[in-house]
Amino acid sequence: MKLTIISNPPDKTCACRSWLKHWESVTNWKPHLCPERYCNAYATIGVCVEKTDAADTTAYIIPLCNEHANMKGREIEVIDHIKLASVDAGEGCGKG
Repeated sequence: MKLTIISNPPDKTCACRSWLKHWESVTNWKPHLCPERYCNAYATIGVCVEKTDAADTTAYIIPLCNEHANMKGREIEVIDHIKLASVDAGEGCGKG
């Protein structure tokens, strides 16, 4: 899956206190390795992304390593089974 790293939406906040905690709460997963297809570093930061090749313009959160988290505006390819968490507070948000 191809995603574009975007800036955090300034008008979005949630009770999770960090985007990484938000991702954990919504997906019920814990981050391990960075989901970028060829990366072996640990994912430590929740980062906003959009799907690159889709009409879906929803902002999502995924965990990334420090190197990939700093690639705003660039496209990355992630493993297909990574769970995306919408930035919109929803079910699961704030439990983390």
